[in-house]
Amino acid sequence: MENSSKKKELIMQRGERVYYNPRWLAITEYSTEEYEEKQFLSLVHPDDNDFMTKTYQSLLSGEANEPVLDFRILTRKGETKWLNVKISRIQWNDQPAGMLLAEDITKQRAVETKIQDSQISYENLFNSVTEAIYIQDPEGRFLDVNQGAVEMYGHPKEYLIGKTPEVISAPGMNDLDAVAKAFIKAFEGEPQQFEFWGIRRSGEIFPKDVRLFKGIYFGKEVIYALAQDITERKQAENA
Repeated sequence: MENSSKKKELIMQRGERVYYNPRWLAITEYSTEEYEEKQFLSLVHPDDNDFMTKTYQSLLSGEANEPVLDFRILTRKGETKWLNVKISRIQWNDQPAGMLLAEDITKQRAVETKIQDSQISYENLFNSVTEAIYIQDPEGRFLDVNQGAVEMYGHPKEYLIGKTPEVISAPGMNDLDAVAKAFIKAFEGEPQQFEFWGIRRSGEIFPKDVRLFKGIYFGKEVIYALAQDITERKQAENA
């Protein structure tokens, strides 16, 4: 198997890991020798252990489609990291196995928590992250966007304010009705996550992962949208 992907990659078979690339190892902060002595589930956060085990078993048994899920691992230093992982069924040495492609979303989850808990100011929040953040009114219009959104799309902030997601949607590549329904559910208090194809000012089309959840903006109910470019994930999946 080629190790050209920038993804953290792990392959499990019969409950044991049979392959991992250097990026997966790096995220755990263990050396190769130390990691070889560890069981995979010993690095999964105790609160996520049962959930992760059941999801993996359901996948291999054919009871579940290829899931994308968030779970926590514990590093060598005992620190907690959040991973967004897609688990796929593959064949490894002619036997069923599960391949995990992971992204470290620790910073993104920290931002979500801070927003939900309202522990930091609006200005500091926008200045503390590189992910794109959009604040939308009940009609879906952008009330504000951060520098991450400006850099993601290449449009000045002034261009985006007052617009709706249609203006940054790749033509014909998104189900905008489904996006609107997700927005409504988020406004009703049910956080949403979905993929969205955007188009940059340059005309380049790219995929992103979007998370929506309800919040307060200067005393008004709004939707916070956090977006992350997942071009590398898509390239890895299609490799």
